[in-house]
Parts: sequence; structure tokens; C-alpha cells
Amino acid sequence: FETRDAARIIQAQRDLVAANPRDFQARIILGNALAETGRLAEAVQILEAVITERPGFLPTYLILANFYQARRQLAKAIETFERALV
Repeated sequence: FETRDAARIIQAQRDLVAANPRDFQARIILGNALAETGRLAEAVQILEAVITERPGFLPTYLILANFYQARRQLAKAIETFERALV
């Protein structure tokens, strides 16, 4: 993302989540945008909340595990992949 585009995407997703906090897809997109801009801690918090609420939705685990893997946090990536399999 370019910085301006990322800021717009993040704000648009924050607005969607504020209007409908249960919209897990908006929250996943928000988490993805945050991670892409280096805000991994906030992204992880959002994605973990989605996993808690929708534990059967596999893509969330994969997105989170890929974030960890890209940042060489391999133990966390493996643990997240394993949680997806349970």
C-alpha cells in the first residue's frame, strides 16, 4: 500500500467496524491493512478476536500465521497453523 491509500483503507474499515462491530470480514480486512503498514500488534489483536468469535473460519488463521511467518516469528506461525487444524 502507499501511505495515503493505506490510511484511507484503514479508516474506511474502522468506519465499517464501528457501524457493525460483528462484521468479521471488515475486521479481517482492517487487520490485514494494519499488518501491511507495520502495525502488527494491533492487527494480531483484531484477528485473534475474530478467531475467538469465529473459530471455524480457517482464512483468519492462515492470514495471522502468514503475518508471523513473514516477520520470522516462526514459533507463533506454527502454533497458529496448528490451531487452524484443530
